[in-house]
Amino acid sequence: MTAANCARALKLVGLSEGGYTNHRLDRGNWYEGKNVGTNHGISAPVLADWIGRAPAAREMRALTKAEADKIYKAKYWDSVRGDYLPRGLDYAMFDYGVNSGPRRAIKALQRVVGAEPDGLFGGMTERALEHYHPKTIILCLMMSVHELLRPAQKSNSHPSLRQARIRKNLLPPKS
Repeated sequence: MTAANCARALKLVGLSEGGYTNHRLDRGNWYEGKNVGTNHGISAPVLADWIGRAPAAREMRALTKAEADKIYKAKYWDSVRGDYLPRGLDYAMFDYGVNSGPRRAIKALQRVVGAEPDGLFGGMTERALEHYHPKTIILCLMMSVHELLRPAQKSNSHPSLRQARIRKNLLPPKS
């Protein structure tokens, strides 16, 4: 449980969340009817929320990796309380939050540990975590992610690559 793990998580997410794209059929590229694009995995609605207004496509293209990392930390890592989770579980929750939203990730975690699935990471969720080994929680979360991605597996996306990255980087090395 350390803030240093955030840098590692940002690096790992960066492996699959590359540069600028503006695929017409990707809903994350659109904001207020305009195709703004996505950069470093930051969608148009997320950038709009971050800057407090509708972004222009040129702003999305100009988004730096450093700024994207600030967004990831504030909107995803901090939301899932990555600094307070055991290594491995912190990355699992961060990755889940990036790809499905922090509230959905927290709800999945809460279902795994038997807490009320309200999407808010509070004291009850924290206490419920204490009753489970992190590896057990991670494996259950992976099953939840797999179910969530099942429809995407039939499209041209590559959830199997993401799942392989999660499997490789999620579980802490054996001591």
